[in-house]
Amino acid sequence: MKKLVYWILFCSLSLHLTAQVNPVVFNQKLTYEIKLENDEENYLMDYLNIKYEHLIGSNKNESLLSFFYSEQSGNPTETNLYIKNGWMIPITINSVSNTVSYSIYSAFPIIQGEQILSKTNRKGRFNEIDCEYYAILTDQYDKNSYEICFCIDEKNPIDNASYLFPENNIRGLIVSAENKSDETMRLLFKSLETIQINLDFDSEKMMTAIDNHSDTRALEEFMSQIDFEDETTLTHAWEPSQLSIYSDPLYTSGSLDMENEASYQYIYPIYSITSNLLFETAAYSENAKYNRKQLIKFYKRASKNLVKDLKASELISPQQRESLNNFFKTKTKEIEAYIPEENQFFSQNTNVEVKESEDNLSVYSFYSPYESVYRNHPVTEVSLAYDVLDSESLKVNAPEYCNELKNKVPDFQNKDLKLHVYNLAGQICDLYLYNNGGYVGYFETINSMRKSFFEIEKMRSSLSRKDQKALLEYLTTLD
Repeated sequence: MKKLVYWILFCSLSLHLTAQVNPVVFNQKLTYEIKLENDEENYLMDYLNIKYEHLIGSNKNESLLSFFYSEQSGNPTETNLYIKNGWMIPITINSVSNTVSYSIYSAFPIIQGEQILSKTNRKGRFNEIDCEYYAILTDQYDKNSYEICFCIDEKNPIDNASYLFPENNIRGLIVSAENKSDETMRLLFKSLETIQINLDFDSEKMMTAIDNHSDTRALEEFMSQIDFEDETTLTHAWEPSQLSIYSDPLYTSGSLDMENEASYQYIYPIYSITSNLLFETAAYSENAKYNRKQLIKFYKRASKNLVKDLKASELISPQQRESLNNFFKTKTKEIEAYIPEENQFFSQNTNVEVKESEDNLSVYSFYSPYESVYRNHPVTEVSLAYDVLDSESLKVNAPEYCNELKNKVPDFQNKDLKLHVYNLAGQICDLYLYNNGGYVGYFETINSMRKSFFEIEKMRSSLSRKDQKALLEYLTTLD
């Protein structure tokens, strides 16, 4: 069930739409709730704080999944996924104007690759509603090759199944959503009500852009044209891979410390512009409209003016102003120090010959070739994914020493040593959380860890005996 929730609970930086368009209208709201098989499963109780809604469009071909999560601290989090033509697109909704922001690069198909939706031989009954199970199979010949399944009442006049699976000719009420690997909880239908919600955005324009720029479809089309058995060489024009753009600090603000989390609403609009314009720079596109220096210039001016205007309008406190200034100052250094990868894509206009063998099949994949950039990685402050975990129960996925790590680092005489020891130990914590419960930038974490290791070794011979002794004792105490 965790995978089911993770599958639908994520969001992205977005592109703001300013044009006035015909609204998308939703007139039905289906409410769902989490049900636990065993109330003693305390680590799952946090899911009960999430409110799930499926809004149905009046034109019968689009819908919206909305999730509202209230943390114990009282800070609410909202995630919205627009659904159309078998695609899910994370969107951000302005609660005042009901306008929508989105990024087409965050869209993903509900049924991916060779997956199929297939009826199983299981039946269910929940809240006095009978239903039959469907599963998303990874192998059409193996009925157990699934992670997520749905119990659907095809006789029910309420229909939301067709919105999620339009190509499968399935109609009816999704009564339950479950994960095979976690039978202790399921998402159950609770109620239906009539609503009237209008969102101002051009959904047709968005879907057209997704069809034209989908990495998934482009990859499938490319791979289908390769005959690995008959050809010894390959000549093919390939669309640029832009996946390495996600490590560019102009694309994302990264993990925010607790001091800046409350100011995210001021930070994210700048990144919503730079993250999308990056796709049109010479560093990541052959059809470039801009260069990265222009975006850096915009970032510096926009961030400076933003803080200035917020202060002049008395919308932030002096403490927030100082915090935002420090944040943008640090990020500007990272942005200016970052060097985009070179030769990261095949040319769209130039045929590339590749010798066909097992050893070079990775040429066609999205794997990132290694580049030695860690020595240029700035370490001015330590920001760890471990410190912003969604749940305390996830901390067991990293070493025990990671908890309150900052307070455990020795008070070395050399302050640079203290910074790099703290960063080295902390980045190791984050590595254990990569694909293991934390939102971790994999390559950034490794580069930051190697940078601190390199700096520690450079200064080791000049350290005082006291610092050398404290360093060795500290490193040996880590489990």
